[in-house]
Amino acid sequence: MSDQPEQPDEGRIAAADEGLVAAALEQRRPAPSRQFTMRLREHLTELEARAHRPARLRLLVAAYISCGALVLALAALGATGHGPFA
Repeated sequence: MSDQPEQPDEGRIAAADEGLVAAALEQRRPAPSRQFTMRLREHLTELEARAHRPARLRLLVAAYISCGALVLALAALGATGHGPFA
C-alpha cells in the first residue's frame, strides 16, 4: 500500500453533491454594492437619453423603399425576357 491518501474520482460526484456545491456557491456569490448599482443605472439612462433617431429618417426609409421597388421592377423585366439583363 502507498503512503499517499486516495484522491476522490471526479467522475463519481453524485448529483446531490453537485446540488450542495451549487447552493454554497450561490450563497457566497458577491453582489454589487448599492453605489455601483446606482452609478450603473445613471450611466445607462444617460446613454439612452443620448441615443436618437437619424435626422432624416423618413427620407432614408423612402430611399430604401424606392431602391427595393427598382430592383423588383428590374427582376420582373428580366423574368419576362426584357430589360437590361435579358
